[in-house]
Amino acid sequence: MSDKTYDALVVGAAVAGSRTAQLIAESGKNVLLIEENLNVGHPCKCTGLVSWRIKELLPTLPEKLITNVVQEARFHSPNGSSFILKSGKPVYVIDRPGLDKYLFALAGEAGAETKIGERFLSYKIMNDHVEVKTDRNVYKTKILIGADGANSSVGKQAGLEYPENYLVGVQTTASGKFDKVELWFGSKVSPKFFAWVVPENENVARIGLATDRNASKYYEDFLNARIGRIEKPDVGGVIRFGLMERTSDDRIMVVGDAACQVKPYSGGGINFGLIASKICADAALKSIRQKDFSRKFLVENYDKKWKGKLGGAIKRGMLVNKVMKSHDRTVSALMMVGKVGSKLLTKLDMDLINYFV
Repeated sequence: MSDKTYDALVVGAAVAGSRTAQLIAESGKNVLLIEENLNVGHPCKCTGLVSWRIKELLPTLPEKLITNVVQEARFHSPNGSSFILKSGKPVYVIDRPGLDKYLFALAGEAGAETKIGERFLSYKIMNDHVEVKTDRNVYKTKILIGADGANSSVGKQAGLEYPENYLVGVQTTASGKFDKVELWFGSKVSPKFFAWVVPENENVARIGLATDRNASKYYEDFLNARIGRIEKPDVGGVIRFGLMERTSDDRIMVVGDAACQVKPYSGGGINFGLIASKICADAALKSIRQKDFSRKFLVENYDKKWKGKLGGAIKRGMLVNKVMKSHDRTVSALMMVGKVGSKLLTKLDMDLINYFV
């Protein structure tokens, strides 16, 4: 066991984990960031399509991490019709593994101690710290932050209640001819969600889908229909969504996918994770400063604050998700309404699902 007591230990070095570790370390605190994979950013579990807001949340984002800028999407209805929706603001296709590596490097530069290839196993709450066991060592920390994904081991061990809503996403990068984002809906394409084509350029696109059953079969059928062949997936994972009742416990917080801070209508979590990371880091710093690590304190300073920012968007996203689970005729009818009102939809904030002011 290490004799050192960290101010914070963060499990998981994707967007939310690395960003949280960076922000805490920038305040001069001792932070340990551990990642179970040897190659940060892999395996990739995200399409990497984000709104304009990412440049506001990450002002130093290197331009080389932006693979493409898109402002049009073609929506394909279950009945075979389609319409084009133009975004009022730019939408970016991000190099997601590159983004993870960039944020991991920033955490290290801020002073966080980083370890890769080390897997979290369990934790135990002691009198004045948390004892964290990995497959390599045992650490002591004042506060433990789980950023370990949709099936968070930290969250489960804390007894946090997770929503039953989940999807399995599968995606590949394939060559072909592509001019805009494509979203395909219908029970024959991707039950209860949708399939997508996100161009990196005119000749390469990220193609995949998410569904609650037989994801591999629907994925292969969609690829055959769209590009005439099957490609091995290079992205896959579970998307868990819904508004959690609680995302903290005594000396524990979860953030990002581990807190279901994702958009229920798209599964995207990059911007939500960045927003929540700032709130999580602020709560951790306040907790350390005031020496109050109780569940009550963290609920007040973390749960309530991140829900104040994102809770409404998640609730609205759940309503959109409910529509996607409707009968194909209902989805087709609603998409016809969307086609008629497409000019109004260009003013919709794709993160918060409300209108720009």
